[in-house]
Amino acid sequence: MEPYEDIYFEVSGRCNARCRWCATGRKNRAGRKTGAFIDPDLFARGIRYLREYGMIGPKTVVKLFSWGEPLLHPKFTDLVDILNQEDVPFGISTNASKPVFFQAPDALRNLRQVILSLPGFSQKSYDRIQMLDFEKMKTNIAKMLVNFRECGYTGSTIGSYHVYQSNMDELEAAAAFAQEHDIGLLPSFAYIADWMEYRRYLRLEMTAERLKEATQSLFLFHVEDRLRELRAFGKCICPQFDHLVLDEHCNVLTCCLVDRDYPDYSIGNLFDLSPEKIQTLKRAQSICRECHELGIWYLIQGPLPIKRLLTLN
Repeated sequence: MEPYEDIYFEVSGRCNARCRWCATGRKNRAGRKTGAFIDPDLFARGIRYLREYGMIGPKTVVKLFSWGEPLLHPKFTDLVDILNQEDVPFGISTNASKPVFFQAPDALRNLRQVILSLPGFSQKSYDRIQMLDFEKMKTNIAKMLVNFRECGYTGSTIGSYHVYQSNMDELEAAAAFAQEHDIGLLPSFAYIADWMEYRRYLRLEMTAERLKEATQSLFLFHVEDRLRELRAFGKCICPQFDHLVLDEHCNVLTCCLVDRDYPDYSIGNLFDLSPEKIQTLKRAQSICRECHELGIWYLIQGPLPIKRLLTLN
């Protein structure tokens, strides 16, 4: 078996954002407990195990996120030290609400990509979606990028701009900020980042109130077109089989879309599984059959990019 190119390793099962259409954000809004922070010793053991069993190779990038906010981890710099000791490239996705800074000039030599989660570009949009401080976020991004680049980061920084019905007029300001700080801006339609919630939407099982909220917030006009596109392709293989997703306890997850509340969330612990067993068990999950039938994997794996929005007047 070939090494994975992408391994999603959740180092923080917690997030401080309250995004309406994310499984973690929905729990935060309801005051429900989410996950934990990985112990650095367990993280080091996991990285070594992945390397020993050939799941980490020369092209592998370990992405330190899934449902959580990695920079909330109180020992995030220790995790980076571990990756440097093992010489493993990594990436992060962050809402930039909690800055982390480094000291050594080569501390971030293995950082390949930073993804910035942007739910708009005003406090009004942040109040509506993440419920975080917009001005603080901008300041943190600017300071962190200066620090990261001084500490060996030469990778790409992407501003993942989630386009809602309410924030299209803020794209121009976001683009100016991105250009100022050498950030690539990638606008794409926000989507239901919650497998069970997307399932309810497609099966017409959403409550009337929740459906109203979805239609007033998200762009959903393209969903049926994309599903017809999927059916026209015939047999398609979910890219999740080419990815490995681990939570903060080193459990191997079915995929990055399934929340821990679902019975098919995990196939077992990493240290009990061989690479071959992982593939066999992942393909045997009952949730995969329903996901394929409904097309959820296709809708979420490829959120529709907006190619010409910034050129419109």
